[in-house]
Amino acid sequence: MSELRRDSWTTAIFCLLLGGLIVFDTLHYPEVQGQGFGQGPGFYPQLLAGILIFLGALILAKEWIPRGTDLLDQGLAKPSVRYLPVVLLNILSIVLIFLMKYLGFFVSGFLLTILTVFLIRRPANMKLMGQDLMFSIGMIVLIYLVFELFVGIELPNSIFLN
Repeated sequence: MSELRRDSWTTAIFCLLLGGLIVFDTLHYPEVQGQGFGQGPGFYPQLLAGILIFLGALILAKEWIPRGTDLLDQGLAKPSVRYLPVVLLNILSIVLIFLMKYLGFFVSGFLLTILTVFLIRRPANMKLMGQDLMFSIGMIVLIYLVFELFVGIELPNSIFLN
């Protein structure tokens, strides 16, 4: 089994197991009206778990389809995987989630969004940096509108601004 194929199987099994564990863990969550579209606090974890299970199944289905003559099968192209941005993003997420109770959702969410964009694509000029800033502000406003106004979930406030 090639390394790429083994990685695909490992990823698929991880997605299926993690999704299944999340669904199993959230089955006992209470149903609360007005939160999670009326399904309670387990709605969002179960939704994400369903997406994980779907993606795991999709990877497995892709592995069962006979391989064609693409460049990866012929060994002419190797995928380049850079793990440093992934590790940095995980560390950044953990730190900013921890700091969210001090900084509040708006500051920590904005920092997480803009720094993630910079990790994915470093801005080459001021125009791109302006677009990245506008994207980050837009995402924070969108998340606020969805969670605070439409779903009714209060986002964390800063302890310094209270």
